[in-house]
Amino acid sequence: MPKQQSKTRSLIEYAGLLGLHGYLSRAPRSVRDATVKAVASVWRRLDDRHGRIAMQQIMDRLGVSTEEAEELIVQNYRHYASLVAEISKLRALPIEEILNRTDVNGADRIMKDALAKGRGLVSVTGHLGNWEWGCVVMGVLGTVSGVIARPLDNPYIDNFVNNIRTRSGVTVWSKFNSMRPALAVLRKGEGFVAVVDQDGGRRGYMAPFLGKPGSTMAAPINMAIGAGAPIYVGAMMRAEGDCRFIIESGRIHWPNPDADPDAERLRLLTDINDDLSAIIRKYPEQWIWIHKRWKTTATKHDAPQP
Repeated sequence: MPKQQSKTRSLIEYAGLLGLHGYLSRAPRSVRDATVKAVASVWRRLDDRHGRIAMQQIMDRLGVSTEEAEELIVQNYRHYASLVAEISKLRALPIEEILNRTDVNGADRIMKDALAKGRGLVSVTGHLGNWEWGCVVMGVLGTVSGVIARPLDNPYIDNFVNNIRTRSGVTVWSKFNSMRPALAVLRKGEGFVAVVDQDGGRRGYMAPFLGKPGSTMAAPINMAIGAGAPIYVGAMMRAEGDCRFIIESGRIHWPNPDADPDAERLRLLTDINDDLSAIIRKYPEQWIWIHKRWKTTATKHDAPQP
């Protein structure tokens, strides 16, 4: 659940966010780029704890030197700062302009072909590129009608972000009570999107991620198995140009209704993680390396079931 914080702190954070977004939404690209670099540099220096987490995980999973890892971390913090600037544009730009700045790269056809089967669609992504931009675009394309998201600790900022997500008509569901509305969407033959790349905790299932077993969130995949719905893997990645993006697609994964449920869950989680890992390796600077992805070393599902 979201962490409780004081109303005063929430309002101060929200006021700062509004001021920053107002500034970035009107600033020319040269000013935004300079601001991103400055913010990223300060952020990296002040955030040593997360910098060390990123360093360890990058060297472990990508097999690069310390110098190469540090350069990637610098780019990674610029990516986080860029997200703030891009979301300010996402809030201000007309929907048509958002689409003009996006290369869907055939993803609309892939998802609509899957939806045509009448079983709905579970779209999964990660904290890759600009997932908020992806949420809006997928809603405009008509491939999803809902999105599962963890509520932010600051309720004012949470509402701010959700107002952006719903610009294209999608509904936002809290991850803590999303099962019923998500299943209802699948029964209607529609789709929803969920972010599944973070550590799944004790309730997750161990599956390889970037080649190393890690606890993986399984709720959206369990819903797909139960409904017989296809699973699409993709991510909205930053491209060359001013607020330009391209959708990188993985595969469509169909649950096998005749397979053992536990084995089928592991197969799907492994395949989905493989698709996400391939995108991360292609765009390593655009993934959330500061998140402790392999924090959970064992889950309750590891023990043999009676």
